[in-house]
Amino acid sequence: MNMKKIITSLFTLALAAAPLCAQAQNRPADKLDATARMAIRQQTAAQTNGLRGNAATPTTGFICTVTDAKAVRDAVVAKGGKAMIISDQCVTVHLPANQILDIAGLDGVKKIYGSQEMRQFNDVSKVSTGVDKVQAGTDLDTPFKGAGVLVGVADNGFQYNHVAFTDATGKSRIVKVWRHNFEDEEPTADITFEDDEVGSSHGTHVAGISAGREVTYSSISGKMNVGGMAPESQVVLATAGSTLTSLLECMSWLKEVAKEQAMPMVVNISLGSYGYPGHSRSDLIRVFEPLPEKGIIYCAAMGNENEDRIHVMDTLKNVGDSKYFLMEVSSSYNSMLGACENEDSLQHYKIEVGLINAETHEIQLIPDSVMEQHNGIFFASEIDSGSGQQIFLFSVTNVPKLCELLGLSDWAEKSVIALKFTALTPNVVVHGWDDHDTMGRMGDYGVSPDDRFVCSNLAAVSNFIGVGSYDNKATYKNMAGSTYGSSASAPGQISYYSSRGPLLGGKIDKPTVLAPGLLVCSSVNSRTINYSSSSAVFAADANARNVKYADAEKGKACFYYGMMSGTSMASPAAAGIIALWLQANPELTPEDVEHIIKQTAVHDDLVQGTQGEYQVGIGYGKIDAYAGIKKALQMAEETGVEQALEADQPVTLQKSGDAWRVLFNITVPQAQVSVSTLGGAVVKTVNLGRQTRGSEQTVDLGGLQTGVYVVTISTPQAAVSRKFVK
Repeated sequence: MNMKKIITSLFTLALAAAPLCAQAQNRPADKLDATARMAIRQQTAAQTNGLRGNAATPTTGFICTVTDAKAVRDAVVAKGGKAMIISDQCVTVHLPANQILDIAGLDGVKKIYGSQEMRQFNDVSKVSTGVDKVQAGTDLDTPFKGAGVLVGVADNGFQYNHVAFTDATGKSRIVKVWRHNFEDEEPTADITFEDDEVGSSHGTHVAGISAGREVTYSSISGKMNVGGMAPESQVVLATAGSTLTSLLECMSWLKEVAKEQAMPMVVNISLGSYGYPGHSRSDLIRVFEPLPEKGIIYCAAMGNENEDRIHVMDTLKNVGDSKYFLMEVSSSYNSMLGACENEDSLQHYKIEVGLINAETHEIQLIPDSVMEQHNGIFFASEIDSGSGQQIFLFSVTNVPKLCELLGLSDWAEKSVIALKFTALTPNVVVHGWDDHDTMGRMGDYGVSPDDRFVCSNLAAVSNFIGVGSYDNKATYKNMAGSTYGSSASAPGQISYYSSRGPLLGGKIDKPTVLAPGLLVCSSVNSRTINYSSSSAVFAADANARNVKYADAEKGKACFYYGMMSGTSMASPAAAGIIALWLQANPELTPEDVEHIIKQTAVHDDLVQGTQGEYQVGIGYGKIDAYAGIKKALQMAEETGVEQALEADQPVTLQKSGDAWRVLFNITVPQAQVSVSTLGGAVVKTVNLGRQTRGSEQTVDLGGLQTGVYVVTISTPQAAVSRKFVK
């Protein structure tokens, strides 16, 4: 089969409006989506241009929707490839791109998707989310620190032996690791690897936010406590490669570990892309929906593209009307993908590709014959059967070569890429997302870019918790004493970089919630290339004790903590908090977690809104760990869930002004609250009858004289006492 003909026939799309979903997919090539066809073209181009020499043809990752997962996996393995069953309806495949047509020809294959490239969405945060209320503190004590819960992280750049991932005895809390990006490595519980992950600190920092051990360090402001949201949770780490296929396999494996360990799990994903953006009902995005279930929750970062203005949109009112989306030419690679709002499985527009002279504003549309000669161009449009939208994908490399083929060599340094959309039906709204720099208007061409409808592909999954970022601090000091910060920060406001959503179609609300993401302190990977200890906020030894800057500079063995910002940091903060909720109620479903968020998320002067109502940019508000714990306990009581995991302490105490709030972690037949002086004299007693799990009582201490007192809550299970100053 001539693949070149298959691909280049897609360049000019002037089909009449027709229900394309009804067309039978008889040829294997019809089962390939645009990104899969692009992968084949790119490999063909590399071979045609002799870029690989005598090297073996590389394998490429694909995601297949199927009707017979086992048969497809076996067929791939028989061809010498690798395959992993994700669900009954999905298999990931690793084969040379030029062999994927053979797999597409199988009866059990419905659709094959190319693998998009993933990117990273790169102390005080615990206070701003209420985790300081949930964990032991001056005014409050509770058992909920994530014990009995798994925190899974699919990322890269892990320092596995970091003290952040140990318990109070120094024993590692890492249950299992799969270094998926290391070829042929199997999952293991042994973290003593000979080779280090030196590429980044991203995964180390992310995992530390969710599950890092509590560490105290000295600063100019005094003693500071840093630790993850769920410091007593168990940790499972998967080192993902740079593609969506790799990430999906890691996410599926993490779920397998939760099943194997028979423990609830929350999984954090701070990687993503904008493939098939803005719609949770697209076929590819729906592949991820079987992953979450009761007791297994997935969180995903929204992305950091708010101020990049990568989105454009325009309306074609009448048949024959044309509009242009413009793209700046980068030195290497330019791409745009998009969709129309219409969801009726019809072809609503045709697309043509051209160049505009930035000086004269002349335009030159590119004929098919030139596109066939320039194998660095890929362009396709199709109907997504999940959403019913007409989507498109365009990419180009080596624009100077394209100018040469057009006889316009003098345009090489002054060209702008133009995509021309012409309406085939009335009232067509077209959206585009540019992977690099979207242009505004140029003469009579183009539309102004904006920051709307931007959401990472994984945050768009309907039953994932999509997490945006708010600012939790403005400045910090590093170990050397230098002060750094963000001039754009106002603690409490939504972060300037946090992608706002919403999704196209308006049926799924993203983001779901906001969590702190600006200047978050967590563990960092000191094994990264060119790491400098001077960039760290503090260092700790193997016993989690503070190491002075001078000692660290002298080469004392230590582990470092530093600041990072982004929705990459906000998402693990939310994931760690959800781990606490799972400890309180290990049978929470994704729908339960979203319900808790709707009922308990916080609004304030900087993030305004109405409880339970979605708002673009902020979702349902800022996550509140303490209120969520209370709701999770109440739901557990209502549904008959067994006692919270490893929560033998019967109550959570919170001092609020001249009163103590007593939250019952378990159901007790009776309880008594007494207040006494340090000398033991009882000054107040309150007898409480039966208290159900999740109920809350407030004990007013306003009538007491100034002094130091002890408040004690006694139940048949235990007594809890705390000292306070009046």
